[in-house]
Amino acid sequence: MGKIRIKGTSFFLYIGFFIIAASLLMLQILYSRALSVAFGFGFEFIIVSLVILGIGIGGILVFFLFNNLKSSNHVNSLLIITSLIYGISIPVSFLVLKPGNNFSVFLFLIVGFLTYVLAGIIASVLFRYYTRKISKLYFLSLLGSALGTLGAVVFLELFSMPINIILLVIFSSFSILLFTFYARPGKKLLISITALIFVIPALYWIGLENYLQIVCPSTSERPIATKSDALSRIDVYLADESHYKIMRNCHSRTLIFNYNTLDENQLYKDALIYFPFPTENFSSALMIGSAGGRGVIQAVEAGIPDITAIEINPLVVESTELLKRSDNIYYHDSVELFVREGRAFISTSKEKYDLIYLLGLSLGRIGYGAHLLSESYLYTKEALDSYFRHLDENGILAIGVGKQSLPSITETAVISLLKKGIDPTKRIILFEDTIMNGKPRGLILVKNSDFSKIEGDSIIKKAAELGLGARFLTLTKADSEYYRNGRAMTDDQPYFLVHELYGQEGGNMRIRGTNIIIPSVEKLPVYFLKYILLLLTIILLSYVLTVAVPLYKLKDLRSYNILYLLGFFSAIGIGFITFELSFIHKFTLFLGHPVLSFSVTLASVLFFGGLGSLATGKFKEGDIPLKIAKIIFILVLFIILFILSINFALSKLIFLDIAYKILFAISVLSLPSFLMGMIFPLGLKIAKRTSEKIIPWMVGIDGITSVLGGTLAFVISLTLGFSAALIFGALVYSFALLMALRMR
Repeated sequence: MGKIRIKGTSFFLYIGFFIIAASLLMLQILYSRALSVAFGFGFEFIIVSLVILGIGIGGILVFFLFNNLKSSNHVNSLLIITSLIYGISIPVSFLVLKPGNNFSVFLFLIVGFLTYVLAGIIASVLFRYYTRKISKLYFLSLLGSALGTLGAVVFLELFSMPINIILLVIFSSFSILLFTFYARPGKKLLISITALIFVIPALYWIGLENYLQIVCPSTSERPIATKSDALSRIDVYLADESHYKIMRNCHSRTLIFNYNTLDENQLYKDALIYFPFPTENFSSALMIGSAGGRGVIQAVEAGIPDITAIEINPLVVESTELLKRSDNIYYHDSVELFVREGRAFISTSKEKYDLIYLLGLSLGRIGYGAHLLSESYLYTKEALDSYFRHLDENGILAIGVGKQSLPSITETAVISLLKKGIDPTKRIILFEDTIMNGKPRGLILVKNSDFSKIEGDSIIKKAAELGLGARFLTLTKADSEYYRNGRAMTDDQPYFLVHELYGQEGGNMRIRGTNIIIPSVEKLPVYFLKYILLLLTIILLSYVLTVAVPLYKLKDLRSYNILYLLGFFSAIGIGFITFELSFIHKFTLFLGHPVLSFSVTLASVLFFGGLGSLATGKFKEGDIPLKIAKIIFILVLFIILFILSINFALSKLIFLDIAYKILFAISVLSLPSFLMGMIFPLGLKIAKRTSEKIIPWMVGIDGITSVLGGTLAFVISLTLGFSAALIFGALVYSFALLMALRMR
């Protein structure tokens, strides 16, 4: 068909597409939240990645099925029908999701995948039939995604998950109305408006909110309170008169104790868990990850007069308000509570402490640090160095973690001391027998100066009296050599998993320098990696098919440019998402909270990317491949400078107020994001010159390789670090530069 003219009502078409883009990003965030509650940590990444493949498949369907529509009425009808089914499918995917039911995961995948296929069809149809407006359409896509990011975070802070789903359905339904306004079909418009008027109250009339609430699979109890925000849900249960039980996302637990009802037996049990308190006379303590206050109670019982408690999750702190003020340990005269991330707090603090205690437990610990495969900035080499700077000369750093993670923490602590020329055998005592909630818990004490023999013997003796196993670290020459060449957790690679896998010996993990053998009963990391490999296989198979089948079926589309265009769009799909995810990780520690980093970084990348796309609308038709090559060259040069300087810059600016930090992050991200946003629409203009029919194909390739890039970025970050992921992204974009130079 000929080119479709956009009339004066194009505003409705644009806003309709904007709503689809915004709702799609919001839906992705809601999917991640729902899956983390229903099936536990980590696996939402795999399931959502499979669902998002639907965008690319939608482009391929347009290429094969809707590439020769005869009139604008056919195009408009397709947009209206597709957006209608898209809106209907949104609540269905959540309704079929049943915690602990594997078949429901399959149903969720099917429905969610279909939802994203429909969105991919809408985007590809618009790019295919409104080629003169490619720059503006891509701008609206990125702008919608940026505002969708911020909207999802804000609304999750304000409303429950079911309400957010209903609001999303209502919001997305306006795209149907707008596409109908654009088509101006008379009676169809009236029907569309009438349906919209009735569907909103109908959602409440049928009680959809109740059906959308996910019940925790791990318990049959009914919570007495449920709270949620942008990254977690908290369910509170009454255990007995002395304490409440809190479940975060239904899969990790902490306890809130009534301080005035604890008996001697409970206090004794907790003394075994929080060991340092019975052994030293501390005058000040910093408790990081204080959760429901269980460890803080032990600090108060030990008579410490100055206790600073840090908890990142405001929902946990809010839950302690269920207690009377007199029963809430956080209102004790010796306790001062801050709701902040631990590293962010200590980086701006000038105080020094006798004791710094990290109270985190395991992969499933309460708080926002429990993301994929236990990424955490609290236990890195840089973190330990900052703790030592905030300890008094004879102060002690105590780290309580799940026993499986003890080798990783020990290795990082030993390497940190060795780098300073300090003998770790004189400063580290390890425990292996503390128990919390029936699970083994590791504990490591690191002193800021050498333990005297009397001090060390006293601690070990006291531990033995309590039935705990404690010992000094003792290093052979081989052990010392191992640690000198070891892998410390760093801010650039803050993952427990890598070190846990590397530390396994014959199915077990042994802490070098001790006789502590930790059975590798935790199968989750290896199990998860198998699914990552399966995900990569599915994505690569999808990519091969979407490249090979069109080339085989449509021989008339084979031209000089096709192979270079395929390579180009594959590269920018991988590169864009790699940079996007790496930027989020790089600014997480600097901005002091993962929610803030996610929203500020992602929204900035998408917004400035949209402006870059809009700017390409002013480009004159000329040597577009050369323009693309220049843009990519500047982008790669910037990324190289970013890698070389960003860690230094962030360390120097970490003391700034949060408003200035946000402004700095936005400023740094503006240029690369602007450049990345220019590349895709310019590439589509080259595809248009080759044949307008291949535009949906290129859009599909970009969508599929975006999912591939996200998975590869995760694997590279896990094994080599975030800087390596940035280097990988720069190399991929360099390949796109070479492809652009070969195109005509």
